Amino acid sequence: CFACSTCTAACPIANIWDIKPHQLIRMILLGMREKVLSSKEIWLCLTCFECQERCPQKVRVTDIFFDCKNLAAEEGWIPDNIIALGKELLEKGQLYVVTADWEREDLDLEPEVPGLSTDYVKKTLSETRTGRLVKGGD
Repeated sequence: CFACSTCTAACPIANIWDIKPHQLIRMILLGMREKVLSSKEIWLCLTCFECQERCPQKVRVTDIFFDCKNLAAEEGWIPDNIIALGKELLEKGQLYVVTADWEREDLDLEPEVPGLSTDYVKKTLSETRTGRLVKGGD
């Protein structure tokens, strides 16, 4: 990385980041471990891979952010909103359920989804490290 900020220019949500993608990469290179792992920005990444695709140095920016999230989780730096999403997924097997008829109609969805089972998702997730982390263990 030579800090050209192409990754930041490619990022569709860089405008909401306090610390821009190229700045995070620079912080990693400078060894600012705690500052990076405790930042909310690593969790904002949409994993669209635009930064990685456009980087002239072929820096694997998205992959680096994945690694940062994993390290942050291992060290207890998971933001509350991410834990809440994980718990929702663990409990319901999906993040968002359109339940109101008018909502389903507005989205051009069938009135009801027949036979939708999320048991497999819930069971599988509960057996993973992610499932244990959002439950507060591990």
